[in-house]
Amino acid sequence: MKKTIFTICILFIALIGYGQDISGKVTDPNGQSLPGVSVTVKGTTRGAITNTSGDYSVEAKKGDVLVFSFIGMIAQSVSVGNQKVVNIVLQEDSQQLGEVVVTALGISREKRSLGYSTQEVSSKEINEIPETNIVNALQGRIAGAQISRQGGAPGQGSQIILRGINSLNPGADNQPLFIVDGVPISNDIFTVGGGDGRGATNRAADIDLNDVESVNVLKGGAATALYGVRAANGAIIISTKKGKNGKTVFNITSTVGSDEINKIPNTQREYTQGYSNEYDKNSFWPTWGPTVAEAQALDSNHPSELYNNFEQGYQRGSQFNLHLDASGGTENTSFFSSFSKFDQTGIVPFTDYGKMSGKVNGTIKLSNKFTMLASANFINSGGLRTDASAFNTRLVYWAPQKDVSDFEYSEGPLKGTMKPYRPEIATGNNPIYGNKTNTFKDNVNRLIGNIGFNFQPISGMDISYRFGMDYFADSRKASAPGPSGIEGEAIFEDNGLGFITETRIASRDLTNNLVVSYERDLNEDFDMTLRAGVDAFERSYDRVSTTGTQFEVWDFIHLSNAANITTSQFLSKRRLVGLYGEASFSFRDMLYLTVTDRNDWSSTLPQGNNSFNYPSVSMGYIFTDMIAAKPNWFEYGKLRASYAQIGKDAIGAYLTSDVYGANAPGFPIGDVTGWTRPNNKADLNLLNEQTTEIEIGTELRFLKNRLTLDASWYKSNAMNQILGVPVANTSGYSTFTTNSGEIQNSGIELLLNAAIIENSNFKWNFTANFTNNNNKVISIKDGIDNIYIGEDYGYNGGSALQILYPGYSYGNLLGTSYKRYYENPADEDPLVIDKSRPIVIGSDGFPVRELEPKILGNSIAKWFANFGNRFTYKNFALGFNIDVRQGFQKFNSLDNFLAAFGMSDYSTNRNETIVFEGVTANGEPNTKEVYLGQGNGPDGVNYGAGFYRNVYRGVAENFVEDASWVRLQNLNVSYSLPQSVLEKSPIKNVLLSLTGTNLWLSTPYSGFDPEVSVSTGNDQGFAGRGAYPGLKSYAATLRLTF
Repeated sequence: MKKTIFTICILFIALIGYGQDISGKVTDPNGQSLPGVSVTVKGTTRGAITNTSGDYSVEAKKGDVLVFSFIGMIAQSVSVGNQKVVNIVLQEDSQQLGEVVVTALGISREKRSLGYSTQEVSSKEINEIPETNIVNALQGRIAGAQISRQGGAPGQGSQIILRGINSLNPGADNQPLFIVDGVPISNDIFTVGGGDGRGATNRAADIDLNDVESVNVLKGGAATALYGVRAANGAIIISTKKGKNGKTVFNITSTVGSDEINKIPNTQREYTQGYSNEYDKNSFWPTWGPTVAEAQALDSNHPSELYNNFEQGYQRGSQFNLHLDASGGTENTSFFSSFSKFDQTGIVPFTDYGKMSGKVNGTIKLSNKFTMLASANFINSGGLRTDASAFNTRLVYWAPQKDVSDFEYSEGPLKGTMKPYRPEIATGNNPIYGNKTNTFKDNVNRLIGNIGFNFQPISGMDISYRFGMDYFADSRKASAPGPSGIEGEAIFEDNGLGFITETRIASRDLTNNLVVSYERDLNEDFDMTLRAGVDAFERSYDRVSTTGTQFEVWDFIHLSNAANITTSQFLSKRRLVGLYGEASFSFRDMLYLTVTDRNDWSSTLPQGNNSFNYPSVSMGYIFTDMIAAKPNWFEYGKLRASYAQIGKDAIGAYLTSDVYGANAPGFPIGDVTGWTRPNNKADLNLLNEQTTEIEIGTELRFLKNRLTLDASWYKSNAMNQILGVPVANTSGYSTFTTNSGEIQNSGIELLLNAAIIENSNFKWNFTANFTNNNNKVISIKDGIDNIYIGEDYGYNGGSALQILYPGYSYGNLLGTSYKRYYENPADEDPLVIDKSRPIVIGSDGFPVRELEPKILGNSIAKWFANFGNRFTYKNFALGFNIDVRQGFQKFNSLDNFLAAFGMSDYSTNRNETIVFEGVTANGEPNTKEVYLGQGNGPDGVNYGAGFYRNVYRGVAENFVEDASWVRLQNLNVSYSLPQSVLEKSPIKNVLLSLTGTNLWLSTPYSGFDPEVSVSTGNDQGFAGRGAYPGLKSYAATLRLTF
């Protein structure tokens, strides 16, 4: 081994020093220098960026092809001969169809050569709206990408799904792989240690958007084939900014903003505290009492108007972001460094989030053949987070005759203790006081680093190596004090006798990637690029949680103060090794063929089955290059097609292990440790999942490149799904992990760009993208009828469930419903509700409930689209985006609670007598009058708790609502100070912008913004009581360049 390493070193030393530097200047058609132009050696990771004078220098050899690309310009390619100076004039291209994009493994390729769909978003587009999460910054910009903000908590995570959910496993991560400068990073959301429902952050949000140069989204199997298993759901390729040859450039960006709820539920303001129309200021029931006027006649202290505690309980939030960076370099070195600080105060009292980031990267050209590069990014983030479900539930319980924001005593013997809403009873959990005392705080320290080299031993060959590490330590603390013992103190029930839970998570990802590329012109017509590499990945995870309860000293929050201590630990390690190869051929730069193959070895599969192989093939054809006399309005036409197989291993470690662990419940007893088998039975014949995908597409441009269309059709089938299926308890297990089932996605993606008006002073650009994805569960393992995904609670049997059935789409929502009438009962579908049928009315005059769950809706949008407009006039710019998502439903558990407690706006008819529309059991029209209220009705009948509590709240059908929307996603106005004003100052550029996000929303959904979700997982059909409200945000940004 030592001899081998020594030999390699000698070869490297012998080869270093050969080659030449190519330099030159890049200008526009008017002769103006173009800074920031990307100059890459085709088929390699080598390249440079032009400096402020448009100058560049790059290492290249005879036979190499230099590709010059810049946003808004047509890319140009130049073959290197004996010349040492290459000057280039780039021509304008408003649609950027000649662009070079970053593909798998960080390799730059001309977009025209690709046989699959890809989309790139520039730094300018990313930072146009001052987002702090990279996922949110992509919202509405990518065809085929469904991006959802999980809620408006400070730092709350977002979800991105490319081309639909492709796993039947409820716990599977269906999001794409995130890759920064060639190194994969974690985008996990961890909710352990008490973090569930508290607005956890997805780890990709750690990336500072001001550090990002571009983002390229790879959606299909052919596009991500070289990344292997981890990119089975697509890949987000993030390239960060690098230093440029020339003077050091400084940038300062400062943003200040405010947040408010963009949508709150409607509540009634007519009826007040009590039950059965009787007033009782100490009643548990917040609004089943009399009218406000009637209550005032009985209680002079009753307010004349009820509070809306969804307005009182939430507040205006704020955010501030400061970013500084410096970059520069020489012909042989470059550097980029940045620092940023972000602080956000939440719309929920006593919540906040902060993020601090420091980054540095650099390159050193040791010779014309050998370049070293390295990068390090440290991020500290975290804050106070609250349980959205508990907070919203208590807002429902809180009697609106009391202001929920008046939550504690400010003086007297009870100073600092909770104010209840029942004055003579020391109970009544104020949600704001709960946030103050019952806290959860996380603190994450993360280091993302990489180091590598590029080496060109001979003409046409490039050897690239990257080693990357992504490490974070997540410290979490959930705690609450015990009772103070002050006489008359109202106790916040969840605090109990005091508790503390300390959780420590350490996660480390290591990645090694070595790739060798060789490019050669075979003759005048044919070019060839060969590529081979090895990829090794290891993830280790260590979590320790310790909980202490029952404090001796009520407000000493420390484990040593707890009477009862319990501890748990979880360790895991996963390894993945892959070998891959790629062969690309081009014919006359109009016909392109790429073939790939990869073999992976995974530690999460059993020996004998842990090796699996998957190929891909893609083709691109520029058919307009074959048309001798094409119309002058038709500039460019391309057809593309690809076929790919995608392998996938088990999502968790040790699913193939069937061993005992020291985690038996109730132990230890004395000095005896309890050992038990896992709940999951291992399948020693477990195989890898396999997805087969085909994609067909076209790219067209017209009218001198001012109108472009990109269209794709795809179809993927994911088979051999790895899934834990239920087994009989008599087996000693609860689940058996095996290969089970198939799921299919198919759809179309359209992307349109139009330069409607374009002259020297005024421009109007229009963009639109459209996505339609059709999803279907093809099969589940024999003997298994369905797969449970998740549920959200509703009172009295009014819960909703998400369950998968063969032959139906992913995302179905099931629950109780109103029974429908069928002349022939055999005609009734046992699973799907038919809302066109009349409702059956019982002998008591009320609708009859169907207790067997039926499909009531589906949470996956049938289609979604985004429309963007950007206007520029001299130094002014105005842009806005309209986002549309149609054809889906969500379960509103918040409305279920509002109905149960008499707070829903429609419950003001509670004292009416009506006849329910429907038919009796024999099909005759219903004619029976009934009273909707509580207690005795006008007819002398005792109606008990009334219609809304007896019937309505227990029917999930009432709360599965159309969640379709049209929204003004963002609005941006900016002004750039003229260069004539700045020419004598050290400031190079000044940009001031005002932005708004979610300024307008139109939806029939009655709860919070339907974009939000109760869950961070795949059960995205619940947007009710457990969700954070969505935000409407305003911000002002100042950007300075020195």
